[in-house]
Amino acid sequence: MSQQKSPHSKWKIYSNSRFFTNRMKLTGLIVLVFLTVFLSLVLKENKDKYSYVTGDVVKESILAPFDMVDVEATERNKAMILNEVDPVEYVDSTIQVDVKKTIEKFFKTLFEVRQTYFDDTRMAQNIFSVIERNNIYGLDEDQLMYLAKINRDDLESIESYIYDIVLQVMSNGIKYENLSVERENIKTYFEKLEGFDLELKTIAIAIVNESIQENRFENIELTEKKRLEVASRIEDVVIIKGTPLVKSGDTVTENHLVLLKEADLLIGSSRFLRIDLLGIAMTTFVLITFASIYLGIEENKEKWTYKDVSMLTVLFVMVYLSAPIFATFSGYLVPLSLFPMTLSLISDYRRAIIAHVFLVLVVSLLVDATTGQIMVYLIGGIAGALRMRKADQRGAIFVAGLLVGVVNVFLILGLGLNWGWNLSTLLGTCGFGFAGGLLSSVLTIGLLPLWEYVFKIMTPIKLLELSNSNHPLLRKLLLEAPGTYHHSILVGNLSESAAHAIGANAMLARVGSYFHDVGKVKNAYFFKENQLTDDNPHDRITPEMSARIIKDHVQIGLTLADQHRLPEEIKEIIEQHHGSTLIKFFYHKALENNKDGESLGVSNFTYQGLTPRSKEAAIIMMADSMEAAARTLPEHNPESIRRLVKAIINDKLDSRQLTYCKLTFTDLDAIAEQFVSVLSGIYHERIEYPELPNENMEDT
Repeated sequence: MSQQKSPHSKWKIYSNSRFFTNRMKLTGLIVLVFLTVFLSLVLKENKDKYSYVTGDVVKESILAPFDMVDVEATERNKAMILNEVDPVEYVDSTIQVDVKKTIEKFFKTLFEVRQTYFDDTRMAQNIFSVIERNNIYGLDEDQLMYLAKINRDDLESIESYIYDIVLQVMSNGIKYENLSVERENIKTYFEKLEGFDLELKTIAIAIVNESIQENRFENIELTEKKRLEVASRIEDVVIIKGTPLVKSGDTVTENHLVLLKEADLLIGSSRFLRIDLLGIAMTTFVLITFASIYLGIEENKEKWTYKDVSMLTVLFVMVYLSAPIFATFSGYLVPLSLFPMTLSLISDYRRAIIAHVFLVLVVSLLVDATTGQIMVYLIGGIAGALRMRKADQRGAIFVAGLLVGVVNVFLILGLGLNWGWNLSTLLGTCGFGFAGGLLSSVLTIGLLPLWEYVFKIMTPIKLLELSNSNHPLLRKLLLEAPGTYHHSILVGNLSESAAHAIGANAMLARVGSYFHDVGKVKNAYFFKENQLTDDNPHDRITPEMSARIIKDHVQIGLTLADQHRLPEEIKEIIEQHHGSTLIKFFYHKALENNKDGESLGVSNFTYQGLTPRSKEAAIIMMADSMEAAARTLPEHNPESIRRLVKAIINDKLDSRQLTYCKLTFTDLDAIAEQFVSVLSGIYHERIEYPELPNENMEDT
């Protein structure tokens, strides 16, 4: 059976579009979120930062944002101190012993040769020949001949002085760089020595200066250990917060750039290479991508309309951009719980919690949140989302805010005690945490009308307001079509009970039932429940005209719903509660009147609405038929009611009215049981009370 699209069908397709149906619009929203996060992080990172390079002249003094170490100055100071550390040295005594032995050997040889050739007429020449072969001190020929001729007493005396001076010099150790100085000192010493001629002094100087060697060395291992000990005691050069890193008018040096980079005050090492922007872009891209993947997965479980994502985007951007404002007072004051509380109220708490985690991650980057603040954001927001699951009054939102505040306080107390905060800091931070929870609830309550009006979001609180019998449209229905009003109340009872049984939105089912037939206020007398007498206006018009009047109540209802700004979900129910069913009574009446066998045109007797797309709309469709048919039953016992319920459900299945509403056969069984139970309660057998005589009646 073909379905003609009503004027609201276009809206229906728009509102029920799934997450990836309208790719351009949804991609635009994702790009908007990406740009918001990316640009805000870039501005935050580059706020109060500089782009100086070496050689630039500083226009204004740049102060240290916190206490920091001047690495270059520290290294200079450390190098200066370490250079003054005396090395650990040791004297190698074996070298001195070897030197003495060598000198002793030289003089021993000299004395032995002189003794051997004492009486020889060529003694001097023979001595010269022997000692020349042992000339290790570089003595010339004259000096060697001198040693051969000198008397023994002078030779023994100078030998003694040589031993003494070698012992004296080398006992304290001689460093290589001090050899020349020591040799000069030795020369001076011998030159001043009395009792010897110049030639013998010169020979002594030559022997000693050729004999002495470096025998004081550095112990590299011990010296390094000593330097490390000294280095460990050298304090860093600290630049105190508020003191200039670079003064106005200074020329920027490499050290200045290092200090600015360590203070996170430098935009980049180059004006053309911006690695920091790439890092921000990558971080933002990963977060947005995973959030979008989650939306895509979640939409398979429960539809995401473009309206949902639009509202989610606006709420996210609003909370995200306002976070730094509150963070200027305290990071614990940021009312991030506003986001999951609002989302849980108008959508689903599971969806709210996951989205809240994403928000906390990006806000933490924006406000440089501490570990404690991140924990408070996460746990407080989850507590608020869970508490808002069943919120149906504005007072419940305030209670949720109190709960968030209390949770924040307990978390802050635990963290503060663990981290050793002082009492004033602990109390102040607890105050900000509690205020953040209350602020979240106040903002949630205050912004709720905005979401309801601008995005036509249906909240439990909005549904509660719509269920009030003083609503203008319900009041109009009561006054102009009282039978329809009573019928709608009964349909509401049936629908609410059935929705509860299968986990659908029971409040939406009840409120939708109240408004589903508001179109009957026009031509109310043409509907059976409003006819108080046996006069039936349909008897005076054709079946086709009757069917048109009956069908028109759907379109009239949608027009009234627009005028009274009812939520789109209620409009869907108004449009879909008859689906594309056949108005059987007038169709059969037309068949009976059709004596000429002309084509009647079934579409003239068929509702032109969409078949139910939601569980609530399908339940109301069945409940509407149940209540109307139950009034016609000759007997209202459970068996007859059960047969009626099953017949109507089977009829809806056979006419393919329940194809798109996602109801399972298990759901239909549960719905049928609820219908039977409620209808049996409405039409239960009543006890007939005996009539009392008039005289026993009390005056009132």
